[in-house]
Amino acid sequence: MATFYELGLARRTTAERIKGLLRDMCGKQLDSIKLGVLFGSRAPFSDVDIYLVSDEIKPFHSDWIDVRIHDVNRFKNGIVNFDVRVTDPLFSGEFVFGDKDYLEKQKQRLREQSITEEVIKYNLQKSENYRNLGKGDFELCDRVKNPLFYSQTYLANALALKEGKRLFTKESLLSYSK
Repeated sequence: MATFYELGLARRTTAERIKGLLRDMCGKQLDSIKLGVLFGSRAPFSDVDIYLVSDEIKPFHSDWIDVRIHDVNRFKNGIVNFDVRVTDPLFSGEFVFGDKDYLEKQKQRLREQSITEEVIKYNLQKSENYRNLGKGDFELCDRVKNPLFYSQTYLANALALKEGKRLFTKESLLSYSK
């Protein structure tokens, strides 16, 4: 399947195909995946975006696939801070692999946890960090096409949280900021 994608052929990104792709790419490390979610546009000729929570697998990226991987601690930190790089795949994506109950519990936690001043400050700081970075400054697992886009997203998240609003996807945050 990866060969077809590498050649630029249309991608049918179903959960079953992504499971097979992950089996091929991760091998024995597949068991280390606590959570796997297919997200992004899922358009036939766009890249495949996968979000994984694993302490063993390293991020990888090519013209046709972008695998964002957070270790368990970074994932938990993202949940605590309403980090859009974590919340967006959870709420806009499709469960593919791992523990579905774990996914639902984390989503419920996000819906119920307190919004603190520290969380608002975290998102404001992330906005500032992205505004000051260039494309070449990102770790592979944080690769983004436009740092200013994420700067705006984190700023919108901070402002929404300040008003007590929980907006978990990039789309809802960008709509809010307009």
